[in-house]
Amino acid sequence: MLLHALLPLLVIVLIGGGAAASGRVVDPNHFGQGLGRYAIFPMLTAGAASYMLQTGHRNFGRVLVILVGVMLAGLFALVVRLVLG
Repeated sequence: MLLHALLPLLVIVLIGGGAAASGRVVDPNHFGQGLGRYAIFPMLTAGAASYMLQTGHRNFGRVLVILVGVMLAGLFALVVRLVLG
């Protein structure tokens, strides 16, 4: 379950690292803090999805997996929009 919760964190770190490497982030400190604060939601949701899928609540678990995907896609779109200006 812990591994499933860490996968969204890896994706968030990759998205944030790409944005920071672009050089278009005005204040990298605040950018990193914002990403860190946001990261808790997909991590908790992924952990809950993993638990639900393992305990037999498959439909609810699938909904949570889709929710994690939507959160990560939204973050990616936001960061791309901010980086491209």
